[in-house]
Amino acid sequence: MRELIAELTDQPVETIQSLLEGDTTWVLRRMASDRLQCDSRPRLYPFDQCLLLTAQANFADSPEECTQVAHILWRHLRDCWPQIAQHRGFELGGRCLVSLALFVSAFNSRHGAPSAQTYRHAGVTAFHTCDRHDLATHFTQWETYLGERLT
Repeated sequence: MRELIAELTDQPVETIQSLLEGDTTWVLRRMASDRLQCDSRPRLYPFDQCLLLTAQANFADSPEECTQVAHILWRHLRDCWPQIAQHRGFELGGRCLVSLALFVSAFNSRHGAPSAQTYRHAGVTAFHTCDRHDLATHFTQWETYLGERLT
């Protein structure tokens, strides 16, 4: 933990650790913001990029919600098309979220296929059935937020 803090900020490690004992949401967002503005970091892995992107969402209820969405984005970025007949639960919710964020116009322009609203409802319902109520509640906000930043 000390090494990660030292890599992310120039503040004394003890100061940052004392802040982490309280509410970590604003600390996570601040560190993510600082790291996004710094182009000279030697290592920035794809999951780190997803986490930094999601940590900037000011509507998220907790850092855990940001981390969950980062995992969803990282996992489904290459293969995001939801198949309601095959995918269930968290898998379906994640695929619906990522595909709607990236391709909402494609969903709206298809004829004879389920609409974007159908997949939005399926995603929200899937998150509710997995007890991920925070993701279900903020589904449309995450969809809009990711769509604005990734397209």
